[in-house]
Amino acid sequence: MSRSAYQFPVEALVERLGDRDDHTAAEILGVSLHTLRRWKYSGGLELCHWQADRYACRLGYHPSSVWGQKWWSE
Repeated sequence: MSRSAYQFPVEALVERLGDRDDHTAAEILGVSLHTLRRWKYSGGLELCHWQADRYACRLGYHPSSVWGQKWWSE
């Protein structure tokens, strides 16, 4: 299976977490603590467009405010 062209760096999402503690951030995003910490401490991870939309919205953002023009370009 080929990768989707719609890939968005998870680092941009992590930046939007601000100073929330990991437990709170994981709960808001609806992911496990393990997943959140992998996102925070592993470089180069990406989200598909469905995930990017879901997690940005859970933080109260439109995906374009997290990934900028890339959201519209894809």
